[in-house]
Amino acid sequence: MLATHGLARVKGSIYDEFYRAANVFFQSGVPGFEYARREVNPKFRFVGPLLPHGAATSGRFPYPQKLEANQRVILVSQGTIDNKDASKLIIPALEALRDSGALLIVATGHSHTEELRRSYPQDNIVIEDYVDFAAVLERADLFVCNGGYGSVLLSLSKGVPLLVAGIREGKNDVNARVDYFGVGINLRTESPKPDAIRRAAQRLLNEPRWKQNAQRLRDELTGYHPYELIDAYLADCKVLEPRSAGSPSAGHSQMQGLETS
Repeated sequence: MLATHGLARVKGSIYDEFYRAANVFFQSGVPGFEYARREVNPKFRFVGPLLPHGAATSGRFPYPQKLEANQRVILVSQGTIDNKDASKLIIPALEALRDSGALLIVATGHSHTEELRRSYPQDNIVIEDYVDFAAVLERADLFVCNGGYGSVLLSLSKGVPLLVAGIREGKNDVNARVDYFGVGINLRTESPKPDAIRRAAQRLLNEPRWKQNAQRLRDELTGYHPYELIDAYLADCKVLEPRSAGSPSAGHSQMQGLETS
C-alpha cells in the first residue's frame, strides 16, 4: 500500500511504525498500571481511561431488586469475540461459584444465552445477552473475565478487583499487569478449572488487599480527563497536573491531567 503512493517501505516491524511515524501516541490508561521503564518514547502520553460512550440503555438492569439485596455480586464475561465456546470460562465460573451465595451476573454477548439459562436456573444467577457493565460494576465485588484491556480498565475505574483467564489477543500482557499490580489474580490459561476459579475468587473476596489496590488505581484513573487532555495537547494549551492522580513511578513519562474546578 505504501508503494502505491510512492512511499518508502517500512523497515523492521510494522507494529513499531505506529510509534515511529506518529507525532504523539495517546495511550488509554495511567502510569500506575504500567511498568517503570528506563527508556520511554517521548511521543507517548497517558490520557486516562478511554472507555466506550454509554448507550441509551445505560444504567438499566432487568432485576434491580437483586442488586439491592445484601449479598456479594460477581460479574462474569467471556468478551464479545472469543465467546462462542462457553465452556472456556463462563461454564467453569458458574460451576465454581453457583453455590457461593453471591449473585452471579453473566453477560454472554448473545452466545448460548437460552441454553445457559436452562442449565443454570438458580435464583442467584442472572444470564443476559447484554449487561451494562458500568452500572453493574458500581455494585460488584468481583469481575471474572478473560482480560480485555477495555474491560479491565472499566473494572479498575470502579475499584473492582479482577479474576482473569486469557492468554490470546494480547490478554496475556494485560493479565500480567493485573497480577503484577495486585489488582486481581491471573489464572494464566484460556480454560481454567472450576476449582482454580473457586479458590481464586475466595481469596479476592476475603483478602482486603486486592480491593484496596483496585481502589488506589480507581483514584488515579478518575484524576484523568481523557478528551480534555487530548484536546489540550492538540490545541497546544497549558496542561496541569490532576489533583487526584497518584504519583507516577520512576521512569514514567505521562501527559499530565487537566486541573478542573
